[in-house]
Amino acid sequence: MRAILFSGCLMLTSLLLAVPAQAEVTANIGWVSQYIFRGAPQLDRGSFSAGLDYEKDGWFVGTWAADVGDGAEVDLYGGYGWELDNGWSFSLGGYGYY
Repeated sequence: MRAILFSGCLMLTSLLLAVPAQAEVTANIGWVSQYIFRGAPQLDRGSFSAGLDYEKDGWFVGTWAADVGDGAEVDLYGGYGWELDNGWSFSLGGYGYY
């Protein structure tokens, strides 16, 4: 499962490297000693996680995934965000947990 998760993130990263310079691509990778979801420990061992985000002209899309023992938790999100002249910012989007 970790190999599939890592391969998927690597593939997405390589696809997004060809994006024009006006877009912003960020990535993250992490490890926690104990993964807890809503107060319940998910693993007796550590958990690996990784994420990839893309933003251009206010539009954004991203994913985050973690090894949770019996499989992977994969989160996907996307939307549009904007900022007003007075400093207020807003966004409208959707989120999926798989």
